[in-house]
Amino acid sequence: MKKLITILASMICMATAQAGTVVVAAGVGQENITYPKTFTVDLYQVAVSYRYDNGVYLGTSIQKGYPELTTIPSESRYEAYTGYTKKIDQFMPYAQIAVGRRDINSATATDYNYYALTVGTKYDFTSKIYGDVMYRYRNNYDTSSLWKTNLYGVGLGYKITPNVSVEAGYALTYGDYESNQYRVFLVRRF
Repeated sequence: MKKLITILASMICMATAQAGTVVVAAGVGQENITYPKTFTVDLYQVAVSYRYDNGVYLGTSIQKGYPELTTIPSESRYEAYTGYTKKIDQFMPYAQIAVGRRDINSATATDYNYYALTVGTKYDFTSKIYGDVMYRYRNNYDTSSLWKTNLYGVGLGYKITPNVSVEAGYALTYGDYESNQYRVFLVRRF
């Protein structure tokens, strides 16, 4: 954790002289857990990031989930991330590392910290329509708690204006649990 904080601080110091873009995204979705139990979780998420002109970005997101279980009324995920992206013709590959906290509102202690590594690329089909393909590996620091997963996702976005877009996505999760999820986001760039 100390190494990650040092790396983030170094990146901030190196990139502060760069101009950039603030991105705010808000979305809703649903995750259908299919293994080891079957249930549905309604998802709500807000994310804010800052992308420097040199391709480095920093961000944070908050996700709230409401499972259809009576034993867990809600769960929250808080995440901080940093990454790098660069536009190459129609492609915009990216890689990021994240650290997060999962808090479950229940009587049993199932809260834990985790990390995630993500790689993917966006592709401009036209000046208004783009696609996104990504892979995310996530694991927690506590090996007694099972939350190691591999997520494969695809998305499609439409630029309403140069600074406003709407994105829809679908993802499959495999690992200590399995699921599929659907999401829709409104994205605003400043």
